[in-house]
Amino acid sequence: MAGVPEHSATFQANYTAPLTGDVEWFVNTIAVFTDERALYDRVRTAYTDDFWVVDAQIGLQSENWTVQIYADNLFDDDTTRWGQGYQDFKNGMYGGSAGGEPRDETIMAFLPPPRVVGLRATWRFDR
Repeated sequence: MAGVPEHSATFQANYTAPLTGDVEWFVNTIAVFTDERALYDRVRTAYTDDFWVVDAQIGLQSENWTVQIYADNLFDDDTTRWGQGYQDFKNGMYGGSAGGEPRDETIMAFLPPPRVVGLRATWRFDR
């Protein structure tokens, strides 16, 4: 089926340990695997490649606050995540100008966001 990978999986790991008093440190990672995907329901079709995306966080937390360094797309994987066909009518149509298939067909590919590294801080006012 077009657009649906045959296999996909999500893995998550989280580890938290006390540091001092009421402060804990933590590390969290999420890895997502997506298998190749067909762009069309055709015999001869284009496919996107399979890919992995890994996000990770490390930080400190207490009952009232959290500070973390995070990385989205940790390994800066730039594999195309999705694509779709685009009909190019520049050179007319097979079967004449009144019908048939377009002579040219291109594929638009959508690239993922690049690696993003940052700092997050939160404060909980409800405690």
